[in-house]
Amino acid sequence: MAVGQSLVIGTPHSNDPPSSSFGTVDSVTNKMVIDLAVGESCEFGMIMPQHYDGGNIEVFVHYAMSTATTGNVQFRVSIWRVNDATATQTEGYGTTVSTGNVAVPGTAQLKDTASTTHDSAAERDSVAAGEECYVKIERIAAVSSEASGDVEFRKYELREVA
Repeated sequence: MAVGQSLVIGTPHSNDPPSSSFGTVDSVTNKMVIDLAVGESCEFGMIMPQHYDGGNIEVFVHYAMSTATTGNVQFRVSIWRVNDATATQTEGYGTTVSTGNVAVPGTAQLKDTASTTHDSAAERDSVAAGEECYVKIERIAAVSSEASGDVEFRKYELREVA
């Protein structure tokens, strides 16, 4: 597979919400979104595509702000590998990666994208092609100047970058 091409694209429809601190399903122009306040998350199960070569993964978080026009948001992304030897009664996510502060668009409801790069085996939880895995996207407090209101999570994309 060519580096930089999509591995997976996920939508709010494929959310497998955590047992607590989960985002709320909502809609904007009849399109499903997941509202995320600080500390809330969404999780997405998948099978890592067979064309994944085991390289670094970049995760793109597509979102808009419900009402905020100033300030910053921050996301934390983690990956959980579920192979044949994994006990599934407890989640075992790999090392989390943060986007750092991302300035929100100057107009509410404008789409924006934030990203993380998972460039170590621990950050990818050593997931391999054909294995089940989960991606967890959590809104965390910005380092400074937190944007008010909910993030409207729209989609995510995984790309192999190296």
